[in-house]
Amino acid sequence: MIHDVRRILAVPGKLCTSPTDFTTAYPHGGTALGTIRDAQIIIEQPYQFIIAEEYGNARYEGVITGEGVVFGATLLSWDKDMLGKVFPNTSVGASSGKTLVTSPGTIRPGEPMSSRAVALCFSPDDPDRNPGLLIRKAIPAIKETAELACRIDQEFGFPVLWYGIRDASDRVYSVGLLRDIVLP
Repeated sequence: MIHDVRRILAVPGKLCTSPTDFTTAYPHGGTALGTIRDAQIIIEQPYQFIIAEEYGNARYEGVITGEGVVFGATLLSWDKDMLGKVFPNTSVGASSGKTLVTSPGTIRPGEPMSSRAVALCFSPDDPDRNPGLLIRKAIPAIKETAELACRIDQEFGFPVLWYGIRDASDRVYSVGLLRDIVLP
């Protein structure tokens, strides 16, 4: 059997928040975020097996116990919109007017992370052929022990994860051609 290598997907793309219209070009009426690499969609579908003693403790049935999604990427640019979405505490620099990440800030330990949730869209560069992702309510989180390279031989980037939680309509995510995804 010969496989058609032209059908193998390579899906480069960009991130935006709060898209309003997938019939328009990126950022689809939302806010464009900075440059990323190493993007991954992690679909969570945990399950439990029912074991039947009468069949020698063999698996008899499987039950899906939930569904979820996590989007991960390495952020490569010092983009004010991206920083404001990802880090809990940011401010404006006194003389440069550029974004600062500060700690401590107004958001303190114990504050719900859902207060910073946004609709997150991974928009493929070729939206007519490649699938995109919409997490309807995504909580951003920097990797707990992020290591930022500060040297000439490696890009300065910080790993971030966006965790999907249920929105007001009880939806979490949609993956597919963006034109087929219904907003909001």
